[in-house]
Amino acid sequence: MTKPDVLPDTPERSSRSLGVGLRWWIVWTLFGSTAINYISRQTFSVLAPMITAQFHLSHTNLARIFGAFQVSCAVTWLLGGIFLDVADTRIGLAIAVVLWSAVNAATGLVNSVAGFAACRFLLGVGEGFNWPGASKTVASGSR
Repeated sequence: MTKPDVLPDTPERSSRSLGVGLRWWIVWTLFGSTAINYISRQTFSVLAPMITAQFHLSHTNLARIFGAFQVSCAVTWLLGGIFLDVADTRIGLAIAVVLWSAVNAATGLVNSVAGFAACRFLLGVGEGFNWPGASKTVASGSR
């Protein structure tokens, strides 16, 4: 009995066939994505005193803006993980990066509580995909 020249493309074979350089590129890309995600998340908190003064926001308004992000991020962590289990993780993470980048840029153009809350809500949706996507990528590559 001879071995076939071409082995079937199984998940075990395809994860082993990744070169070491490509694996490290993926690790550093996920690290960069997570670091940018974290910095982006914290920026509004750091700038809150200046934004509050400039736009005359009350503590209630500021709480609504922060709450919009927290709710959307928490829901996306749960549902985003399920979505990424069904869809392709690479495509899902790429869409999430484009979404949170566009929303970060759009946040600079808003001047109302509703605008800030909407942008922070969408930012939470985009950033909420990062942890389940990065975790799934690491788990699938470690076989």
